[in-house]
Amino acid sequence: MSNVNFKQVAEDVRNLSRVFDSVRTLGETLDAIGSIEQVERAANDRRAKAIAAAEQAKAALAAAEQEVADAKAKAKSVVTATSDKADAIVSAAEAEAARRVSDAEQREAQEAARVAELRKEANEAAKLTAVKRDEFLAFEQKIEKLKSQAAKLIGE
Repeated sequence: MSNVNFKQVAEDVRNLSRVFDSVRTLGETLDAIGSIEQVERAANDRRAKAIAAAEQAKAALAAAEQEVADAKAKAKSVVTATSDKADAIVSAAEAEAARRVSDAEQREAQEAARVAELRKEANEAAKLTAVKRDEFLAFEQKIEKLKSQAAKLIGE
């Protein structure tokens, strides 16, 4: 054992100790890198899930917007149809009212003409009655005169 160089052995042990320290540090670094990769994978998974959820939310929002647009269009068509029906009903009612007013005006004009005719007939009847009354009174006067003459002739 005399040939053993203790300084050299000590130097080799130190070098081996450094190598083992480096290997240990490398192992720890690789473990850390592995856990970083795990964290990155987990983060990427969460990101992918978040993106998928956002896409689903976008699709749901688009579907909801389409439903709202469809509902608005349906409501507009219902309002338009109702308005058109109401306009048709109002137009029909106005036409019926105009027809009834026209009919009433025609009947009123006919009745006014009939009243005028009846007044004319009544005036003619009144004139004829007055003439006949005058004739009757004149005839009565003649009868009275004849009675008076007959009484004079009989009584004379």
